[in-house]
Amino acid sequence: MKEQLLKLAEDINKLVNQNKTYNANIIAELHANENAHSRILRMFLQYDDGTKEYPILRKFLDIPKVKDVISNVEIKGCRFTNEQERIDLLIENALQAIIIENKIYGAVDQESQLERYIECVIMHGKKESNIYVVYLTKDGEKSVDNSSFTQKAKNYLNYKEDDNGRFIPLSYRYDILPWLEAIVLPNCTIKEDLLISALKQYIDYLKNILGIRENNEQNIKIMKTIEDTLGIESIDKCIEVADQLEGLILEVNNLRDKMAEEIGKKHVEVPFNEYLQKKDKSYSLKCHFSYNNISISVYSENWNEFYFKVELDKGLFYGIINKDKENPYRIINKAPFINNRFKETIWWPAWKYFNRSDLRYPQNADFWNKVKNGDFKNYLIEIFEEIIKLLND
Repeated sequence: MKEQLLKLAEDINKLVNQNKTYNANIIAELHANENAHSRILRMFLQYDDGTKEYPILRKFLDIPKVKDVISNVEIKGCRFTNEQERIDLLIENALQAIIIENKIYGAVDQESQLERYIECVIMHGKKESNIYVVYLTKDGEKSVDNSSFTQKAKNYLNYKEDDNGRFIPLSYRYDILPWLEAIVLPNCTIKEDLLISALKQYIDYLKNILGIRENNEQNIKIMKTIEDTLGIESIDKCIEVADQLEGLILEVNNLRDKMAEEIGKKHVEVPFNEYLQKKDKSYSLKCHFSYNNISISVYSENWNEFYFKVELDKGLFYGIINKDKENPYRIINKAPFINNRFKETIWWPAWKYFNRSDLRYPQNADFWNKVKNGDFKNYLIEIFEEIIKLLND
């Protein structure tokens, strides 16, 4: 059966490529990442019809799962920001704050991520009881990891095993797309032609990445190919094949992660550690490699308040991460390396994304080929030297 499934996947891929229809979607051409989706969402939510009532935000707050948790929000005076303190989208007024964490492409949850975001907003002067977190995924399949949604974060949001508290899981497929298509778009006035055009483009783009864009002729051909190749004549057989396919996908994904781990260890961890030890014996290295996640940390006996880190969020980024959770502002106030080349948050006094786009996203074969040929390791040394120079200046 495995051989049949692999052959079927190849046949369907050929069929899809042969029957591609022309689709002029600007967002698709720009290859929107998770940051772009957060900016697009902010653009819609902060739409102002001249009354400062933000009608699309009001409709967002009427989504049933949201309305069940968030009430009595003062719409006027709301402020919308992207990437402030590394929060994908933050909506706040004088008293309340809504943190939106966007995981449309399944980005890995970072250690203490939601805890850090909540604490950042508390430092803005918000009470715990007025802070809400929307965890937004592609289709609801991804659950938040406990390493990000720590017990402390759960306590902040009054989250319990049988009660989500002020934590709101939403998905693009079952919440955002229906909301945009059935509620927001039909209620736009004719004069808002640019807003309508943007909504239609985004709705079409979401349908495409969710695999539900209408192409009936192609879908019929694909269904026929599946039925003929696997001899599916009943729902029992269909369920059996689906279970086997899930098992095969799991095996392939595990193999992919194992290969990524081996490549990372051989071509990054070992040679980079050799470089560090030659440079300074006080350095210690901790690495994690998988297809969907990379984490590289360098510690030093001489660094009491911070350490160097490479981490994956919406893409790989690097910088200095704060160790001092009790007094995070202390290092910011005296850090000599903060300059206009780096962004700054409470927990990351200096950070920025890799400036090489070919090394920023691990989820492709070209990236791992560059790891194997030493390109990634060389760039890692380059950015580490950049940080060391700033620390020593």
